[in-house]
Amino acid sequence: MTVNPKTAAGAAKVQLALVSPAACRAEAAVLENGAAKYGLWNWRESNVPLMTYLHAMKRHIDAVIDGEDTDQESCQPHLAHVRAGTGIVLDALACGTLVDDRPPAPRRKPTPRLPDASAPRVGDKFRCDVAIEVAPGEFRVPGVCTVSEVLEVLEGTGRVRLSEYPNRVFYTRAPCWAPVAGE
Repeated sequence: MTVNPKTAAGAAKVQLALVSPAACRAEAAVLENGAAKYGLWNWRESNVPLMTYLHAMKRHIDAVIDGEDTDQESCQPHLAHVRAGTGIVLDALACGTLVDDRPPAPRRKPTPRLPDASAPRVGDKFRCDVAIEVAPGEFRVPGVCTVSEVLEVLEGTGRVRLSEYPNRVFYTRAPCWAPVAGE
């Protein structure tokens, strides 16, 4: 039996049937209320300030957190308002009418990283069987080293700083630290 080409083509597309019909109905009821108040598809006709919708969605979320399930004005679930707001924002983004008026992102200091439990500790001996790039295209395999030779292990990155080259970061081709047993 051959596969219907429509079936194969449809399987590669977004499966819209995965979206809950109950959630769609609740969102549609809120959108009907909004259409009566503000006009049908109004967010496609004028700019949509993102923060206006984020504030509204947060007010609805806060109402749910405070134990209120239904919006008093629309008589619809607060969570349906959140869903409708999210849908409007996503549609405005797709239509090019979304205005990103979020405040500037805060300047963050780097978060201090906790030591990686798998990284060698000062005084430990370890075997590094993976070549470390000491210059572009130049690699060396340190073999057994003591951790005092390692100034810094950049956790999860495959990068190290060695005492003999304190101003360089060396990129390993793979995670390579393994304790040397019995030494």
